[in-house]
Amino acid sequence: MKQAFNYIIFALFILGINPGILAQMPQKMSYQAVVRDNNGKLVANSTVGLKFSIIQKTVKGGHVFEETQITNSNANGLITLEIGTGQILSGSIDAIEWGNGPYFIKTEIDPSGGYNYSTTSINQIMSVPYALYSKTAEKLSDINPVINTLLDNYPYLGITAADTARWNTSKKQLAETDPTFTAWNRSSGISITTSQISDFASGAFEKELAKDETKVDLSFMLTGRSVVYLNGNVLPSPQWSGIDSKILKLNIKIELFDKLKVIEK
Repeated sequence: MKQAFNYIIFALFILGINPGILAQMPQKMSYQAVVRDNNGKLVANSTVGLKFSIIQKTVKGGHVFEETQITNSNANGLITLEIGTGQILSGSIDAIEWGNGPYFIKTEIDPSGGYNYSTTSINQIMSVPYALYSKTAEKLSDINPVINTLLDNYPYLGITAADTARWNTSKKQLAETDPTFTAWNRSSGISITTSQISDFASGAFEKELAKDETKVDLSFMLTGRSVVYLNGNVLPSPQWSGIDSKILKLNIKIELFDKLKVIEK
């Protein structure tokens, strides 16, 4: 029976380019994801099969590119690969007209490393990969003579050395003199109480938790005014303890990358 698998996608498209080698630019997009099964458990140290499809106009539009890849997840369930380097089924990334979107990317996975895929996500590509879209700029090089002709008629070309010297002189006339301060008499003028110093020690604490990390060492004392958040949601007091100490104890199951925040109200 086929199982559904979930993705947490950290980075979908990351691509750099050296302008001097645009003609030899590799047609690929970097991709990273953390794979969990339908119970939220990491699919770690496993061979994973994936299929990528780039779809034009709507989620049910035409597939302009399709490929399959097989990769391995690490101990944290993370997979890293480059779309465009797999087994191409149809289309070509090089032939995609990125200005004629919108485009969507469909991700399918077989966690057993085969080709029995389940669809996990269809997401719109909100910004076109820069290096791929920049190939369009090559077509604009022929209009440079026209642009240069237009710029020749602009008045800024009439700026002379005398104009520059006059502006530099004006700038010197606006020079600012920094004020001079006398030494501070530390024997008077400021009073800090013990309670104020205690206030400085309290504040906010944020951290991304490791899996099953249920004890967290804080930099301040928990009090009756402490509020604990997990992934943006307030945790009621039965789900945490540790008042009058600096050790927060979480009485719930913690997953990798859960976000903890503690504040004093």
